[in-house]
Amino acid sequence: MLLTASFPPTISIHGSADSIIPLSDSQALKRALDKLGIANELVVVEGADHGLMPEEARNEEWRKATGWLERWA
Repeated sequence: MLLTASFPPTISIHGSADSIIPLSDSQALKRALDKLGIANELVVVEGADHGLMPEEARNEEWRKATGWLERWA
């Protein structure tokens, strides 16, 4: 993926126990977006595997994601 200054504001939600995509990939994306001055947020869900958010975290992460979208939509 080519990142340029026209890339949109981005939120990434990544599980700390992701067994498919390393958390370091999302951390690298955040650093690249930061370098370009693009608004972004990385939310790490402790103990979550790929696509499997612990039930107790769902409401909080949903609130973060919808808040982000409302701010940038």
